[in-house]
Amino acid sequence: MQIRQLSQRYHAPLEERQAQRTDFQNILTGLGFRFQWPEGNSQIWPGTIYIDGAKVYLNDSHEKITLSSAQWRSKGDGSKSINFKIGELLANPKRTKVNLRELVNKCAEQDRLEAQRKKEIDERIKQSTKLDKWVKERINDKSTGRVVDCSGNVEIEIRNQENRTAYTVYYNEQTYEIKVHKFCLRTLNTYDKFNQTRLDELKKEVEEYQTYMNSANNLVTQLRAEYLIN
Repeated sequence: MQIRQLSQRYHAPLEERQAQRTDFQNILTGLGFRFQWPEGNSQIWPGTIYIDGAKVYLNDSHEKITLSSAQWRSKGDGSKSINFKIGELLANPKRTKVNLRELVNKCAEQDRLEAQRKKEIDERIKQSTKLDKWVKERINDKSTGRVVDCSGNVEIEIRNQENRTAYTVYYNEQTYEIKVHKFCLRTLNTYDKFNQTRLDELKKEVEEYQTYMNSANNLVTQLRAEYLIN
């Protein structure tokens, strides 16, 4: 079993290109793997192929065809690859079959994790849409809500009628932690010096923050009761 060489690297006749691809496919099926070309141009080597249903990355050169678990490989990244030399007989079919099985299993696991990640993203988008609708109905049509990640983090941005952010509520539905952010309170450090006027301003800002925190607590209580995020 071998992949035939082309008469020309870039300008070989279509029949030669298709025959070379057929050689490669015959090698894989001969090793006992199910093979599928992606849809598209049949005159060139695709960037990905499907082996036993798993997406495998492919790179071709005038010397070899490389199958890999990563599109862009770098040293130490944990990816796996196999080379099929063009114009040479497959030296050790048994070892190649074992290595290819390991590669396909790795790619199949990557596909599973990618499908899971996509499912989580779709669910987060769905929950964000639901939350945003709830926020607009309960507060105003300028405010927004979104589910940030799969760890239970929720973000609600309260906006006034001028469409400016009044404050933002951060809530974690797993830990029940509530945080509030408003761009007004400066960070204190050991080098600050304050006169009474500045201290009074800070007290006012802290009181304002406390008001927002109280509102955030009430909002989250209502959210948990009506929206049932927990």
